Amino acid sequence: MLETVKQLWPTREKLTGPAITQAGVIPYAVKDGVAVYLLVTSRRTGRWIFPKGGCDAGESAPECAAREAREEAGVEGEVTGPAVGFYRDRKVHPMRRKLIEVAMYPLRVSEQLEDWPEKDERQRHWATLEEARKLLTTPGLFELVERAEEHILAAHEASGAGHQA
Repeated sequence: MLETVKQLWPTREKLTGPAITQAGVIPYAVKDGVAVYLLVTSRRTGRWIFPKGGCDAGESAPECAAREAREEAGVEGEVTGPAVGFYRDRKVHPMRRKLIEVAMYPLRVSEQLEDWPEKDERQRHWATLEEARKLLTTPGLFELVERAEEHILAAHEASGAGHQA
């Protein structure tokens, strides 16, 4: 009976154990002293996330994160600091699930492309911190945005309040 209940009402598994390492990016811009973040939808579920993926051979994590931003969100820019932290999640494939651990890097967007590799597979949306709080459902991901925002706004102020990133 208990096994039947577990099958009907699956619970979220604990995200512990060995994981595949990936790199992700928190794309941002600062407009009138307010940081905004570019979210994209996942291809499979349509939930709001940030670009992420596996690194190619010889590619550093920040380079990988910037490439994923270009491929998944259609933006180019500069990784502006070290990883703000990590989050863990399950990547679901048709016949298996893999645990991933993603290092998240802030990326100041300098160009938004009209055409990019995954344009027909994803939506993108600029969001304030408060809107991102409502849209991001992956555990631990919003906390990384909060952490990144502290550094983003401090760097923006240090560069001169009139300068827009």
